[in-house]
Order: sequence, then C-alpha cells, then structure tokens
Amino acid sequence: MHPEASKARFEAEIERLITNKALLEVNGWGVGSSQYPVLRISMKHRSTDKTMVFQFECSDWDEKPPSLSVVDPETGAVLPGDRWPKDTGRGHWHASGYSVNGGPFCCMPGIREYHTHASHVNDTWDNYRTKSGYALVDIVLKISTAFQNSNV
Repeated sequence: MHPEASKARFEAEIERLITNKALLEVNGWGVGSSQYPVLRISMKHRSTDKTMVFQFECSDWDEKPPSLSVVDPETGAVLPGDRWPKDTGRGHWHASGYSVNGGPFCCMPGIREYHTHASHVNDTWDNYRTKSGYALVDIVLKISTAFQNSNV
C-alpha cells in the first residue's frame, strides 16, 4: 500500500477514536501516542485496577493488520511475555512462541502476529479487513475485551 494512503486511513481511524470521549472513558483508555504508524493506548483492568499500555504498529494499514505489543509506559520498550496479560483459557495471550521472533503475542484475528503465525497463515487478513468489526477502533475494542478477560 502506498505510504500516504496508509497514513491517511490511519489518521481517519485515529480521529474517530480520539474524538469519541465516551468510548475512551467507559473503557478506561488513555491515548498516549497516535502518530502514524503507532497508536499507543493505556487500558485499566476493571478488576485489578492494573494499567497496561498496548502499542498498535500500523504500518501498511489497512492492507495489513496492526502488530500488537505490550510496552513499558515510560520507555516504550516491549515487555517480556511474563509481564503481558495472562490467559484465562480463551487462548489469546501467549508469553512466547511467536514463530517469527519467539516473543509474546496476542493470538486473535485482526492482529498481524495471528495472521503470520504458522498455525494461521491460511486465515488471511483479507478474510477480515472489509468486514464489519475490523476497523482499527474495533480491533482496539477486541484487545480491550481480551485484556479485561485476562488474569493480569
């Protein structure tokens, strides 16, 4: 995808997200960075009050889905898998084993690591990208739900 077209799509999605104050408030989100191609959002876990920062790297949006990392709020460094959300049987959060880099990942349609994982290469992003529920805001909502369902 042409970089300027990707940037324009990203910025339109970000505008939709950051102008929806009710969505941000009800979900306990804080937008840290929203400069193309990175969206960084803090999310507060309702049960534990623990806050985690999720980074969506959106280069080539929406030809490719965003790559997801959990990052240190101060440095922006990707956290090791033992500091990511813990799975509660739903199968989304993995502390290690991503085939490309061996690190932690979220196994969910709409996340780049899912679609490039050896177990899911046949479940391509093209199967989702034009469907309702897979805009960038919707993907952030899915991650938020998975985080709320995790055992942080």
